[in-house]
Amino acid sequence: MLYLVGISLLVGCAPLKPLTPEEAVRLRAQERWGALLKRDYSSAYQFISPSYRSAVKSETYASTFGSALSWVAAEVVSVSCEVKKCIATIRVDAKPLLGRKFSNTISTHVSETWLLEDDNWWFFQKL
Repeated sequence: MLYLVGISLLVGCAPLKPLTPEEAVRLRAQERWGALLKRDYSSAYQFISPSYRSAVKSETYASTFGSALSWVAAEVVSVSCEVKKCIATIRVDAKPLLGRKFSNTISTHVSETWLLEDDNWWFFQKL
């Protein structure tokens, strides 16, 4: 019995397999959209490239989001990577806040660019 416990501990301490670029970007993009869905713009800001964050303050970034619609869901549907660049496609479901004519949820797809910088994947936000 003690032998099995020892093996379990060794297996539990085995190094984790590193994520592929596609897996890493999928995870980070989904986390970023999770923050956006909660309107937690300061958390979403942390996924943006360091170069953008050095030029634009968090408060300024947060002020770029309008209020004409409310995101209700987001899902990363695909990620395609090159050496230091990935394109993530996200399905976003939104509900317009104005007008009865558009009271249903609208689904669309957005493409995001993610760049490898300092051993991490960052969302590329245009200035």
